[in-house]
Amino acid sequence: MLRRIRIYGVGFFLGCLLSYFFLFKNRDHNLDYWLPKERIRDEIISKKHFFDGSFSCAQQCLNINSDTASIEILVKTSDIDFSKSQTKIAQKTYYFEQEAFSFQAQMGEVITFKNLRAKKDEKCLCK
Repeated sequence: MLRRIRIYGVGFFLGCLLSYFFLFKNRDHNLDYWLPKERIRDEIISKKHFFDGSFSCAQQCLNINSDTASIEILVKTSDIDFSKSQTKIAQKTYYFEQEAFSFQAQMGEVITFKNLRAKKDEKCLCK
């Protein structure tokens, strides 16, 4: 019995060692990529963006830039609320939240950002 445990232990150790060298060593892996949030964020960042009128107005009010780097930071730092998102229709809409504001991103050939809303009482006249 002890011999079997020892053989199993040696095989398990060698398997772990080989897995480490082949899968993880000297590679820059993003192990979260298989999660839905990461795939959605990468898809949004990689496509062209369009901002609807209310989003653009609220952007100016909240001092959010519309350049690609700012939008990438905005998407990566926001949480996706799947319970408020519409994922069962052809043109999916994802609901993003941060502490200060929330917004939606509608998927398609071009990503449409819309409904940027401040959570706190901001003096913004955008509707």
